[in-house]
Amino acid sequence: NVFGEQFKNMYVNAIKAVGNYREIYERSMETTISRQGLNLINDKTSGLMYSHPFGNLLDDVSPGREEGGIIDAIFERGYLNCGVLNQSTSGRIGAGKSKTSGMVVDYCYALSAGIFKNDLENTKNERTKILSVSLTEAPTLLENREVDVIGLVEVNIVNDVTGKMSFSQPIYFSDQKGPLALATYQHDTQWASFVYWTVSAIIYAEEENISQDTSRKMPLSNVFGSYHKTMLRHIISAVGNYGDIYNRNIDTLGPRIGRNMLNTGDDPQLYAFPGIID
Repeated sequence: NVFGEQFKNMYVNAIKAVGNYREIYERSMETTISRQGLNLINDKTSGLMYSHPFGNLLDDVSPGREEGGIIDAIFERGYLNCGVLNQSTSGRIGAGKSKTSGMVVDYCYALSAGIFKNDLENTKNERTKILSVSLTEAPTLLENREVDVIGLVEVNIVNDVTGKMSFSQPIYFSDQKGPLALATYQHDTQWASFVYWTVSAIIYAEEENISQDTSRKMPLSNVFGSYHKTMLRHIISAVGNYGDIYNRNIDTLGPRIGRNMLNTGDDPQLYAFPGIID
């Protein structure tokens, strides 16, 4: 009922009208392009970490930060307010564990590096404030701008529609929680895009074998304005690529297998986010 009582049967009606993905593909595409590779359903045994194409990053320069937007507010404030779910194993929040370590915090540092063009180790904690939050308070904190971004939140329909959250690409796939990602307030599309493409850039860096030491190989970008032209380089210089981040946190996350592996472009990439039948 996330869209209201009148849309209660929306999924039933949609499938009744056009069928499932396989049926649509067979009707529309199979005679032209045989279904294979990325267009197959992922069965949890192969990787889903796959960066999306950047496009031409050096086309017309964007006006930059939107006045009154979240990126503008972070820049004026001087630091990022980054929330870590207090029940998130991947954020290392809990008794005896520091909240300034873990996978989520690495992504917080990555965002700060991209915003402030500063990837120096000794300034990470000056530019990034880490806050422990609960899932129940997360939507309100994001909407009221008390927290700029929260991780790791399950990507599902309820958090999207009811919680008014936008999500990055999934950062971690958990057997218990499904796909987990960074969440932002849905109504600030520029900030949501900034977070989304930060995550994609970190995956891209691993695909291209770019690490902290070779971060200058990352492309330049005018998408968020000329000030942020080197943002992708600063992001990777600060935290490294996806594999680097995972390896730093492997004691908490466990061995990297299944969906948390890279998809080289030949493996199945289609999967449904949870929440449709809950």
